[in-house]
Amino acid sequence: MSKHMAYFVRSLMAATALAALLVPIAVTPSFAQEAATVGAGRHEETSTGVALTGKWSKLTNAQDSGGSSYYASGQASFSLRFTGTSVSWLARTSPSSGISSVSLDGAVVGTVDRYSPSDKFNQIVWSRDGLGAGSHVITVTSTGRKNAAASGTSSHLDAMVVKDESIAVGPGVYQQDDPNLTLTGAWTRSANAADSGGTSSSASATATATLTFRGTDISWIGRKSSAGGIGAVVLDGIRQPDVDRYSPTNDYQQELFRFRDLRDGVHTITIEWTNKTNAQSRGTHLHLDAFVVRGARSPVSAGMFEEDSPDVSLTGPWTATTSSLDSGEKSIYANSRSSATLTFKGTSIAYIGRLSKSSGIAEITIDGKVAGKVDRYSAAPAYRNVLFSKKDLSAGVHTISVTWSGQKNTEASSDALHFDAFRVENAASAFVAAPGVIGDDSSAIAYEGPWVTSPSSGEQGGQSRYAMSASNATLSFSGTGIAWVGRKSAGSGIAKVTIDGIAQPDVDRYAATTSYQQTLFLKQGLTSGTHTIEIQWTGKKNSAASSASIHLDAFVVSDLSATKPSSVAIASADSTAPALGAAITWSKPATKSRDAITYRLTRSEAGGAATNIDLPDKTSYVDAGLAENTAFAYRLIARDRWGFSSQSSSTVNRTTGSLGVNKALGSSRCANPTATVRDGAALQVALTQAKAGDTIKLQPGTYRGRERAPGLYAGFTISDRHGTAAAPISICGVSGSNIRLSGSDVDYSKLNAGFLIEDSSWIRIENIDIALVHAGVEAHSSTNLVMDYLRVAQTSQAGIYLSKNSSDNVVAHSTISQTGKRDARFGEGIYVGSSLGNDTCEPSCAADRSSRNVIAYNTITGTTGEAIEAKEQTVGGMIYKNTVGATSGQNDITGSSLQIKGSKYVVYGNSLTSSLEQGIRILSGPYSDGATWGEGNVITKNTITFSKATTNSLAIYGFAANGTVIKCSNTVSPSSVKTAPAACMK
Repeated sequence: MSKHMAYFVRSLMAATALAALLVPIAVTPSFAQEAATVGAGRHEETSTGVALTGKWSKLTNAQDSGGSSYYASGQASFSLRFTGTSVSWLARTSPSSGISSVSLDGAVVGTVDRYSPSDKFNQIVWSRDGLGAGSHVITVTSTGRKNAAASGTSSHLDAMVVKDESIAVGPGVYQQDDPNLTLTGAWTRSANAADSGGTSSSASATATATLTFRGTDISWIGRKSSAGGIGAVVLDGIRQPDVDRYSPTNDYQQELFRFRDLRDGVHTITIEWTNKTNAQSRGTHLHLDAFVVRGARSPVSAGMFEEDSPDVSLTGPWTATTSSLDSGEKSIYANSRSSATLTFKGTSIAYIGRLSKSSGIAEITIDGKVAGKVDRYSAAPAYRNVLFSKKDLSAGVHTISVTWSGQKNTEASSDALHFDAFRVENAASAFVAAPGVIGDDSSAIAYEGPWVTSPSSGEQGGQSRYAMSASNATLSFSGTGIAWVGRKSAGSGIAKVTIDGIAQPDVDRYAATTSYQQTLFLKQGLTSGTHTIEIQWTGKKNSAASSASIHLDAFVVSDLSATKPSSVAIASADSTAPALGAAITWSKPATKSRDAITYRLTRSEAGGAATNIDLPDKTSYVDAGLAENTAFAYRLIARDRWGFSSQSSSTVNRTTGSLGVNKALGSSRCANPTATVRDGAALQVALTQAKAGDTIKLQPGTYRGRERAPGLYAGFTISDRHGTAAAPISICGVSGSNIRLSGSDVDYSKLNAGFLIEDSSWIRIENIDIALVHAGVEAHSSTNLVMDYLRVAQTSQAGIYLSKNSSDNVVAHSTISQTGKRDARFGEGIYVGSSLGNDTCEPSCAADRSSRNVIAYNTITGTTGEAIEAKEQTVGGMIYKNTVGATSGQNDITGSSLQIKGSKYVVYGNSLTSSLEQGIRILSGPYSDGATWGEGNVITKNTITFSKATTNSLAIYGFAANGTVIKCSNTVSPSSVKTAPAACMK
C-alpha cells in the first residue's frame, strides 16, 4: 500500500469514529434572540449565554470540560455576552482543526490556529485579561482557512471561562469541580468517599488548576500516593517550593501546600504538572481535591471548640460520627494521616475525645514542639475524656495540634485517631457561667480533690463525676437561681452546700434505688449579679447508705425567677361553644436559659377554688367548656424541668356568656287562640289551613285522626305550613288534651306518629299528652319548631324524631317515657338525624344535616334505647340541663344513656342516671359519606350516676384526639367510676 493510500485509510477510519460521536443540534438563529448575559464562571457549550450560528454537532468525551463539546465543520460562529474582566476560550486542538477569527466588543482582536499533531483536550486556545468593568461580547468565527499541516478547517467549542477580579471568591472550601476554578489540560475525575466532597481530579500530562480568591491564607488539599509526582505552585506569579506528593500509602485530604499571612486582598494560586517525580514514585501525577481559602482570623480565647468549629483546622480524611455522649453530640475519627489544630490565646488547653478498644496513639504538639503522646486504648468505651491537658502556659498566643501517629497499644484493634473538642482556659479572666446547663466537663467548674469521670447514658451529658474523699466543686455564675443536679442512690453520702460563702441545708443523696438527673439542691430568688456555689464532700452519710460519696452531673444556672410571662391577653374562643371558652395568649419570659419552658395556668372562680392547669412549651391555650355566666381570673407562671419558676404574670379576666337556651324557646301564644277545636277532624282541618300567626287551642278530650282500622287511628299531619319568627303557628293543649291513636288492644307495629310535620317552619306545639303512637312527633325537613311541655309515652319506637334535614328546632320541658314498645333497640327518647348505617338505604343514604337542634329541660325515663341520640352528619346541637333516668331493660345495641355521633355538640348541665356501662358516649370515625363525624364535642358540668356500677363502667367515652373536650367539671358517682378513658380537661 502506498504512503498516500495509508494516510487516506487512517483519515477515513478517524472520520468514521468521529462521526459515531456526532449528534446534530438545532441552529441558534441569533445572539440577540437567544443568549443571556452571564457573569464570572465556567460556561459550557450548552450554556444559555452561548449563541450559535451555523450547524454544530455534539462530541462526548470525559476529557472535555463537562464531558462534552460542540464541533462545526462548515461556516459557523459562537458568541458570548458576559460581565467580567477576563475571558478565555477552551477547546480541543487536533490534526483536523482550522483557524478562527476572534472579535471582542465588535473589533477583531486576532486569529487562533487550533492545529496540533495530536488530539488535546480542555485547552485554553485564547484568553484576554484586563478588560474594563461592564458588559462585553466575544465572537469566534470560522474562517475556512487552516494550517498547511492540518487535515481540516473545523471549529470547536468546549467552554468559556469568565473571571471578574471584583468578585474573587472569599473564604471557603472550593472543590476541584467548582466553577470558580480554571482548569487546563486533561484532568481525570475519580470518586472516593475519603476525598473532600467525595471526588477529586488528577492529571498525568500538562495541566494546571487556578483559583482567584480574596483572603489571607490558602491551602491546596489533595492525595499522597505511591504514584504521586512533584507539583509546582505559583502564588501571585511567584513560584513557590515544589510539592512532592509521594507516599508509600494512599493518604487522603492532605494539606499539600499552605501559605499563611497573605495581605488581605485578591490573590491567584496555580498548581502545575511538572513531569518530575520522586525517585521512589511510580508516576508523575498531579492531584487536586480542593482549595481552602481562609480570611483573617484572630486566635480564639477561652471556650469549648468542637470538631466542626471554623476555628479548628483539619487535615486528612476525617469521618463524622454522632453520639449523645460526645461533646456537642458528635465527633470525628481518622484511620490515616490526619490532624486537628487550634490557635488560641490562653494559659490552659485540653484535648477531649473518646477512649475505646479501637483507639490508637495520638501525638500532641504545642507551638511546634512535641508535648506528649496519648494512648487512647481502653477496654471499655468512655466519652468526653480529657485525653491531654497543659496548664500554666505563658500568657499569649499558642497553637496545639493533635496528629495521627499510626501507632497503637498492643491490645488495641486499630490505630484510629479521635477528636471531640478543644477546651481553652485563661487564668487572666475568671469564667462566670451564664444561665443554662453547665455540664460536669465544663471549664467553668473548678474541681479540687480526686474526682473520677463516670460515663453513663442516664446522665444529663452522658457522663458525670464522683469523689470518695475530700473534694469540692465550685462554680461562679451570673443569675438569680442555681441548682445542683446529680444521682440519688444507695451509695450516696451527705454533702455541704454554700452560696456566696453562706451555708445552705446539707443535701442527703441517699435513695434505696438509683435515679439520675435529680435536682439535689435548688435556690432561686437571688439578687441579679455574680454568685458562687460550692459543693463539698463531708464524709457523712445516711445510716442506710453504703458510702459517703459526692456526685455531680451538672449545675443549672437560671434567671427565670427574675422574669415572668408577658403580654398576657384573653378573648372568647372555642368554635363549638364560644360563650364557654377563654383563649389565653402570652409571650415567653425573657430568660437567657435555653431550657424548655412549661407553664402553670391558674384559673380562679369567684367564691370557688383555684384550678392549676399544667401546659407544655406553647404560648397559647384554649380553656373550653367553662360554666356559663361566670367570672374567671387567670394568671401564669413559667417553669423548667429542674424546678425553677418565674414570677406570676399579670391577671386577666373573662366572664363567660350564656348558651341562650331560654331565648331559643321564644314566647307562648296560647292565651290568645285564633281557633278552638274539640275533636280530631276539626284539629286536622285547622292544621291544614293554618297560617302565620294562627294559634289553635285544643279543648280537653282525646284527639284522633280518621279510623284506619278497627281501634286504629291516623295521626295528625302538618305539611308545608309556615309561620314566621314574629308570628309562629301555635298548637296549644290544656290539661286533659290527649292524642291517642289506638284503643286498649294495641298493635304497636301499625301506629302512626302523633304529629307528622313535613316541610314546615316556625311552628310551636305545647302542653299536649301524646301516647299509643309510633312516635310523639316526627319532624321531616322542618325548621324552627318548638315542642314545649309535651308528655310522650307508650311509643312504638322513639319518643320524638328530628330528621331529614330538620334544623334549628327546640324540644324543651317535655316528659318522655315508655318508648320502644315495638322494638326495644330503637326506643330512643329523642332521635336527631338519620343513620348512614341503615341497611334500608345503604350504600346511597340521603344526606341528613339535622343540625343546631336544642334539647333542654326535658325529663326522659324508662326508654329502651338511648335517652338522646344525635346521629352522624348532624352538627352544632345543644343538650342542656335534661334529667335522664335509667333505661328500661337492656338490648344488644344500647350502651349509654346519651350517644353523640354528630360533631360540635354541647352537652351541658344534664343529670343522668345510667343502668348501662356508659353514661355518655361520643363515637368518632369515618362514614360512608366520606366524612369523619363525632368531632369537636364539648361535655361539661354534667352529673352522671350509675345505678349498677361495675369495673367496666365509664362515665364518658370520648377522646381529645378527636377534638372532644371532656371537662373535669363533670361529676361522677360512685367515685370508683372513671370520668373518661384519658385524663379530663381541668
